[in-house]
Amino acid sequence: MKNLLFFFVFPAFILLLSCTKSAENHLTPSLPEYSGKPDVKNRTKDLRVYYDEGGENYGCRGTGGNCLPTVIVTPARKGAMDDIFSKLRMASWSGKKNIFSANSQLLQEFLPAGLIDGVISGELDVRIRDSKLNPQLFILFYEKGNLTAAIPFEK
Repeated sequence: MKNLLFFFVFPAFILLLSCTKSAENHLTPSLPEYSGKPDVKNRTKDLRVYYDEGGENYGCRGTGGNCLPTVIVTPARKGAMDDIFSKLRMASWSGKKNIFSANSQLLQEFLPAGLIDGVISGELDVRIRDSKLNPQLFILFYEKGNLTAAIPFEK
């Protein structure tokens, strides 16, 4: 009787454990590590599309585009970022490269490293788009005249 109980109860117990473990793995899939900065090349289907129809009519909408998630600058960094935005509005192409180079450590808190490196190396041009009435300021990145990425910042 003990042997019969062993042959039926033990396999049932093992089966129960294996089902619990596989169900646990199925319910908690491993998630990719998030660095805090979007991966532009691999996530474009999730991104909105930047549009500019002139005047105050610009921003991000839809999906499948080049408009990264909105960045909110903390009060501690706001003054420094406002200074960078102001300098970028007036700077020449080489001046923009110098601004990015001199401020690369601060910019890395808000922008993907590939975009920063692209401006510093001269592969990308950067422009600022904002107005008094629009609540967002955009940093626009261009490669050979084509918009590569748009990053909205809350003012």
